[in-house]
Amino acid sequence: AELALARAAEVTRATLEATTDGVLVVGADSEVLYYNHRLLRMWNIPPTLVWAGSEAMLRHVLPQVADPERF
Repeated sequence: AELALARAAEVTRATLEATTDGVLVVGADSEVLYYNHRLLRMWNIPPTLVWAGSEAMLRHVLPQVADPERF
């Protein structure tokens, strides 16, 4: 079961990286759970913000969102 779960996670990550869309997954506690590299390029998120963590990434992204409160 663990092997199947690991394989499914690997396939999911590869699929999300291969998409032409930027993907950002944020948890209910505002923690960035996943992002793909396309998102970083589309939204001009520098590596320093990625290394700084969820709060820094969201501060950069929120002004670019049409409805930050709903986001």
